[in-house]
Amino acid sequence: MAASSNQVGVIADYVAKHNIPVYYSLYNPPSMPFEGTTPRPINTGPSADAIPLGCRVLTWQEAHAALAELPVGRTPRFIEMVRQTSAASHSDSFDRHGWRLETFVADEVMRCREGRLFESKDDADFYTNAPRQ
Repeated sequence: MAASSNQVGVIADYVAKHNIPVYYSLYNPPSMPFEGTTPRPINTGPSADAIPLGCRVLTWQEAHAALAELPVGRTPRFIEMVRQTSAASHSDSFDRHGWRLETFVADEVMRCREGRLFESKDDADFYTNAPRQ
């Protein structure tokens, strides 16, 4: 992902053509600031409580708005990838950097607040070669 990359235009065209929203799943370290070693030591992994940051989800509009503020070709830093509307959560200190993946799926997608509801299994957008009606 980089500012003014072809990816930005392709995703915007896709959304306009198919009316299917796109989301970015951003992989972050467990917390910020982060310090680690390479290669990473083998372990069983931290508990969910030990990962206050981790994977975050932004809408394509939010990600592209952040990229639009950067010089051409530059990749964004963590601090630059923020939600435009954030319901300040007392339990999630990184809420402004996107939904936690599990929160996005359980609270936004499963409750039909995000994503797209398809009315029929025959919807042309399900199939790449089907003509749009």
